[in-house]
Order: sequence, then C-alpha cells, then structure tokens
Amino acid sequence: MTGAGLVLAAGLSALPAAGALIDCRFDRACIDRRPCYDAQAWAKVTVLDDALAVLETDADGRRPALIRREGVWTTVITAPDPDHANRVAVLDWAADGRATLVVSSPGTAIEMLSRTGTCDVKDPQP
Repeated sequence: MTGAGLVLAAGLSALPAAGALIDCRFDRACIDRRPCYDAQAWAKVTVLDDALAVLETDADGRRPALIRREGVWTTVITAPDPDHANRVAVLDWAADGRATLVVSSPGTAIEMLSRTGTCDVKDPQP
C-alpha cells in the first residue's frame, strides 16, 4: 500500500481511484457446466476507496463489495447474501477490458452463472 492509498503490484497499474465508475456489458452466459448462450446483462461498480466498492447488477441491485487486484485482474466480490441462498457475485476485469461476472448461489437450481463481456473504467471527474 502506498501513501496515496493505492494498491500496486509489480508491472500493474493501481486500482481505480475513489469515485471511479466501471461500466460493464455482458453478451454471453453459462449456467453451471452447460453450453453457453447469448444473453445480455450489465453491471456497474462505484469505487468508494482502495478496499470498498458498490456492485450493481441488473439482476441483484446494489450490494457492497470488496475490491482488490489479483494478478492482471481487478476483482470486486460481494459477501454471501443470507436472504438469497448465500449468493455471492464476483466481477473480474482486465486492463484490456475483458470481463467475467460469476454469481454463485449454492444449493439452488442455478448454482453458478457466469457471464463474459467487457468493462470500461471511467475516472472520477475533478
């Protein structure tokens, strides 16, 4: 952690700054291990600081989330939601815009839904 509150990894840029908006669009989905299919969805992330964000999806609404760097991916992960079968959402995106959104709902008919698409990071306005 640097004095500016940024998490840096060798050869990688910092996490998005507080106030940044990440706009994601997904066009493919896979349920559990079945064949993938065309499906439109979106997600938005509002970065609060170098550890916290708000993840909003078209299916789940707004949820608090942790944000961190894992290798070349930036990851946003929600805590298990006890009101919805301990559902957890994980959004990963790379610097080139590639993105994956995985929603895990243990013990439900659709235990794991994964989506692929792209994300665009919009830096905060001064």
